[in-house]
Amino acid sequence: AAVTTGYLYVLETTAGARIYDPIEIPYGNNHPTVTISSLGVVAVTSGSGVRQYDLATGALITEFDLGSYVYTLNDICYSPDGKQFATVETDGTTVNNYGNIRFFDATTGVQTMLIEKVCVDGLRSIGCSPDGAFVAAAPASSIDVSVHLYNATSGALVRQLTDLTGLNGDMRCTAFSADSQNVISGGASRELRQYDVATGTLVTETLSTGGAWIQGCSYSHSSNTIAFTEDTEHAVRLIDASTGRTTGTIADPTSSTQYQVKFKPSAPFVSLG
Repeated sequence: AAVTTGYLYVLETTAGARIYDPIEIPYGNNHPTVTISSLGVVAVTSGSGVRQYDLATGALITEFDLGSYVYTLNDICYSPDGKQFATVETDGTTVNNYGNIRFFDATTGVQTMLIEKVCVDGLRSIGCSPDGAFVAAAPASSIDVSVHLYNATSGALVRQLTDLTGLNGDMRCTAFSADSQNVISGGASRELRQYDVATGTLVTETLSTGGAWIQGCSYSHSSNTIAFTEDTEHAVRLIDASTGRTTGTIADPTSSTQYQVKFKPSAPFVSLG
């Protein structure tokens, strides 16, 4: 699934065919994000709003305004069972614009856990590990270029992937592989970097096309393929996860910037946003 400025797209990954017509979303230009649950639900976010759609039909299921909790919601991921979602934010109500991680019940929209003040100047992206053990959050500025790894149950900090030499902050996407052993992140550095979760070592590094910013990234359900989008390229780029080499693209006929891209767990669909 993917979101652009104002629309949600759900595509079949082999041929790139649209599953149904694009869904108009009411969040305007506020950098929407998208994720897909194991239950076949697509969540689209922007500002402080979260809308959940049925992946198969595109029908709206629920809509939450999280404004009582969140100042600016920057990204979202689902727990493996699809019953919770986690978000990252920039808290514009504080002097340091702290980045917080929040967990919500996916049915009620009620907050279930808060991890406060992860870093200054906000958090840009988040990924939930498929084994349910971790969430990984990445910053929105060059002050802190570490990927922060937390225990998804207790909220305790596990480790930081700090050997990120050359990154330029504003890490716009973070995602785990299906086996939860690797994590990827990319953004303003114009590089997509893949790390070993246990050791923090760099596995692969892929440059963007023509110096474009990385906007969204996701592993396929087999972990063999990584999909990512760039701010000046109107297509989804597919690379081999073990080598970082390009294996294909999924072109989109619109002229909109694609902000996010996510695979559906265990199924051959990809959403753009």
